[in-house]
Amino acid sequence: MISIDRQALEFLNQNMHRNYPLQDTQVVVSEDGVYLPSSFLVDLKMSIPCKLGDSNINAANFFVSSVNHYSASVQVVISYQYDAEHSFECACSPAIVTADGSYPEVVTLTPAAGIPADTKWDPLRNLTGELWIGSTQEVANISSLKFTYEHAAINPTLITKIVRVDEIMSSVTVMVGEDVLGTVSGEVKLKAGAGIAFELDTNTNELTIKLDETWLSEQIQEIMATEVGTPLKSINGITPDSEGNLNIGGMDCTEVNNVAYGITISNPCSRPCCGDESGDVADIQASQGLLKDQVERLTQSLNAFIISLNNVETRLPSLVASRK
Repeated sequence: MISIDRQALEFLNQNMHRNYPLQDTQVVVSEDGVYLPSSFLVDLKMSIPCKLGDSNINAANFFVSSVNHYSASVQVVISYQYDAEHSFECACSPAIVTADGSYPEVVTLTPAAGIPADTKWDPLRNLTGELWIGSTQEVANISSLKFTYEHAAINPTLITKIVRVDEIMSSVTVMVGEDVLGTVSGEVKLKAGAGIAFELDTNTNELTIKLDETWLSEQIQEIMATEVGTPLKSINGITPDSEGNLNIGGMDCTEVNNVAYGITISNPCSRPCCGDESGDVADIQASQGLLKDQVERLTQSLNAFIISLNNVETRLPSLVASRK
């Protein structure tokens, strides 16, 4: 019979209804409906070296996927759940002797062979960890167990992502073109100057530095007003396209033609027709002369008629009186 140290026994008694190091909100039962004895796993810690800002590894996605039973030992396997339906083995313990063992005992976790070749999982190939075994007395009489993530997820506070020292930024060198303005270290603060806008995504730890479009538009308008005056914004309420172009076209007898630095608007329907333009103008001028002569003659005739009418009007009373 395996003897258990008194302090270990007290610890197991106090924690017999806890799932730690697994999540307390879960029922730790295998796919075959067998419960994992709470006295078996009493603590766990695992460290994963990652690059600064690496978001591929989520500490909440690790779980105990199996406890493999052999003739005189068991092995604990930890897997990583990378989506709702898929996972892979990423760490495992050595053989844990189930008979005549000295417990509690700490065993080392090492990377498992099941880590995919994809480079985004490279941090898992360098993981380190330890597993605290409380007692193997109960698990020695149970066959191999397999668990799903929903029933054996590890407490994420026990998974530590460690940024390597060589991945941590130690200083910032500020350059303008080829000229070095200086180097700063410690707590460096980035301040947006005129025309610069910052966008920070706290989920991906990405900082985007871009031009402030509102400021840029105001600067362009100010320069235009200073250099060339107020720019043309619309004609009769019609605004130009995105490139500043506003088309002017002719209709009916109106033509619009391009000239240097401007346009001409003409009406070809009003031009003289039927032959050479110079001949047409001469004919019109001659007709205008004849019309003028006719007007003068009509004026003279009208004046003579008025004089005769006045004479009749003057003599009319004496003629009327002579008839009486």
